[in-house]
Amino acid sequence: MMVVEGLRVEKGDFVMEDVSFSVGREYCVIFGPSGVGKTVLLETLAGLHTPTEGRIIVDGEDITYLPPEKRRFGFVYQDYQLFPHMTVKENVLYPTRFSSRKKGRKRLFDEIVEFLGIKNLLDRKPLTLSGGEQQRVALARALMVEPRLMLLDEPLSALDPLLHEEVLRMLSRVQREMDIPFVHVTHNQEEALFVADRVVFMEGGRVVFEGSPERLFKSPTTEFLANFVGVRNVFSGVIKEKEGKTAVIKVGEEEIRATVGEKTLLERKGEVKVSVHPSYIFVSKEPVKTSARNSFYGTIRFVRQKRDLVEVGVETPGKLLLVANITHGSMEEMGLREGDGVYVHFKATSVNVF
Repeated sequence: MMVVEGLRVEKGDFVMEDVSFSVGREYCVIFGPSGVGKTVLLETLAGLHTPTEGRIIVDGEDITYLPPEKRRFGFVYQDYQLFPHMTVKENVLYPTRFSSRKKGRKRLFDEIVEFLGIKNLLDRKPLTLSGGEQQRVALARALMVEPRLMLLDEPLSALDPLLHEEVLRMLSRVQREMDIPFVHVTHNQEEALFVADRVVFMEGGRVVFEGSPERLFKSPTTEFLANFVGVRNVFSGVIKEKEGKTAVIKVGEEEIRATVGEKTLLERKGEVKVSVHPSYIFVSKEPVKTSARNSFYGTIRFVRQKRDLVEVGVETPGKLLLVANITHGSMEEMGLREGDGVYVHFKATSVNVF
């Protein structure tokens, strides 16, 4: 297990600070837009940058100032950095030149080559390989150090989009079967959510979210994060009153009910942000009995066809525009069109207040 506590790193004018998160034997993805410090963080974990504050602890050992070669981390760069003049076999074996761990090296090599399906590539040079093949060779080389943690920097950026899913499945399988913590940096949201057990989202040199992919959508911690992951329904409001564990939040001329804890209610003074992911909003043509604490009647202002779903924008009489995701089948069954009147419902537990 790796625990990162309060890291601060200065690189020219850029400062990464107060970075804390943990990774067990799982697939952790660090993501966010370009320029927020994802690669700086990954290289700091690898020992290529020295933090001015904070600690990096792996399996109980403080490795903050340990040289890179003594950390026993695997590292796969976005361009793989294979040696073009060496064969695949020579590339995979290259890290063992600097290791004192000679025992069982051939057995480990045979196992990794077989596991990654590159046995038939051993005598070829990297420039004769496809992007997917180069990816597997780079991963095999990283595994030859018998890493206690694997670092991957934008590992799919050089691949044809058609190969993305195939390689992501391969990486996920390697992580599970090798039982090694993976830390994977990307700016691609779909890539992150495809493989992640844990998500770390960075914004402005800081970690602003850590948790499961599911919680990322339900409980974003900043307005930027909510917009980045496509929550769509993000509003400014004021907590008006509380009803038990439910807060009544005034948003424009409407009221939204959100389930929050007592402490949360006491902390939130004045204006708050409210978000509801479109997938949590139910649309119906007729009134329905529901346990949802939020129900509105409104007018469809737009219908947008997407690849896997349909976005429906419904405006309430109080000028609250709610975007819902529905299936193409539901769209056809209800025959929804712009200008139609519909009902929208969502639970208080689906509302995030931040």
